Amino acid sequence: TQLSPGCPESREAEAWDLLQAITWAQETNATHVIFEFDCQVLIDTTCSATLGFIEFHTIVAKCRAKLIYFTNSLPSKGF
Repeated sequence: TQLSPGCPESREAEAWDLLQAITWAQETNATHVIFEFDCQVLIDTTCSATLGFIEFHTIVAKCRAKLIYFTNSLPSKGF
């Protein structure tokens, strides 16, 4: 994993927001949750089976690991 100091890329910020939302939903035992965001790269990567080694992919891997606790979860693009 490569960590780079400073300002994150927009896709990293979007992934971090998703991770925080998933964590919050788990901690509050929320059900019937829809995670909607507008970053197509994040949607594609979250739904993909492959990952890379940059910070973005590390965050997405954490999102995926947490999403398995939500049945029928599927990332979608908000408009």
